[in-house]
Amino acid sequence: MTLLRHQLDGALWLAGRHRAYLADQPGLGKTRTILASIPDWHRIGVVCPAIVIPHWHNELAALDRSAQSLTAYSYQSLITAKGAERRALLAGCDTLILDEVHLCSNPEAKRTQLTFKAFSSNGPSKLPTVLCASGTPMPRHPGNLFPLLQSQAPHLLEVVNCATYMEFIELCCDYEFRKIPGSGPYSPPRLHVSGAKDAALVHRLLTQPYLGQPAFMLRRTEGSAGISLPSLWWQWQRVSVNTSLLDQTIKSLPDGIKSRLLSMPDKLANDPMATMVRHALGVAKADAYLPTLCEELIDGSQCVVIAHHKTVMDMCETAFRAAGVSWVRVGGDTTPQERVARMRQFQSGSAQIFLGSLLAVQTGITLTSASRIVILEPGWTGDSNVQVVKRIHRISQTQPCRAQLLVAAGTLEEAVMKQVEAEITMAHTVVDGGTRPDRDEHLEW
Repeated sequence: MTLLRHQLDGALWLAGRHRAYLADQPGLGKTRTILASIPDWHRIGVVCPAIVIPHWHNELAALDRSAQSLTAYSYQSLITAKGAERRALLAGCDTLILDEVHLCSNPEAKRTQLTFKAFSSNGPSKLPTVLCASGTPMPRHPGNLFPLLQSQAPHLLEVVNCATYMEFIELCCDYEFRKIPGSGPYSPPRLHVSGAKDAALVHRLLTQPYLGQPAFMLRRTEGSAGISLPSLWWQWQRVSVNTSLLDQTIKSLPDGIKSRLLSMPDKLANDPMATMVRHALGVAKADAYLPTLCEELIDGSQCVVIAHHKTVMDMCETAFRAAGVSWVRVGGDTTPQERVARMRQFQSGSAQIFLGSLLAVQTGITLTSASRIVILEPGWTGDSNVQVVKRIHRISQTQPCRAQLLVAAGTLEEAVMKQVEAEITMAHTVVDGGTRPDRDEHLEW
């Protein structure tokens, strides 16, 4: 199989490096680029989300490589394995690939600690080559990069004299410590990052050589990769909802939470009690918008529909069935094999709607037979929305694309989504060295 020019350039950039991070924008073919950079005789180990394991094998086959040369494990298998077992999982590999490594961005998470403890540059496994990949290198703020740098590129932290996570936060983030509304009286305040600080410094740190070491990260966007994709219209769309559905949920919350929902909704994105309101928002939006969506799909066009809660996905299925619209569904309980089969069914045109859950459709899936995506329940972090939209707007797409992210008008969600948009802009500023994403040029509020 012939590689595209930017994939060949990326493979040449990666070849021979012992520690590197391929952070190309979603949709440019990172999997194929990394595999093409690895010598044929290498035994390859991959750690990735379980749902994308078949994708790695498919891409290896596309390059006419032996399936026996690649062994893939899920991050969950690393967490559940015993210490010695964990170190031995990939001990026979010449090259280890940590895919979707942004999932290890929280330094307090067990997944982050166990993954990087086992496979750090000076860790017990002492693997000769570790290549990392993600289309969203910092899901929320620059501090997300610290665990990866500490594990795979500690020399970069020496350059900026940051030995701890908080020192790195001090260097590159505007932040404060906030008490989470509704938490107990003895619960400590939590770190809240409001913006990036000295983004140009962090961008140079990631992309320039230091201390005799080559540059650690390669990041290409569609423009810099020379890829000309059709236009993408990205729209936050307000939806008027039945407020009685929300009132019923809010009435069930403690009085302290009720007042905070009204006084400072932008600070509640991580509040456990706010998840109840988020569910009610999803139900209210589905109730208000699904009749319109089904009417618009009478023309037979294909569409991707994304939800977060099972209840909302069930509502979608009921509406599609009543409208006589064909669909396939992929959620958290869908096996990797079923996921691939349903994707192929949709791509072949056998189903008009691809109904997917927000978490299950972010990676390792191509849905370019559709040029429209409707996100009934947008993610409450910037990276989740970008990842999902790029399922339709990627290589092999030939039609102009439309992404609708539905926001319940006059509710907590409007404030949260403005915060999400700020995160998307922050990530672009640090990672791409720009000021805001090209794909958001037509963003509307």
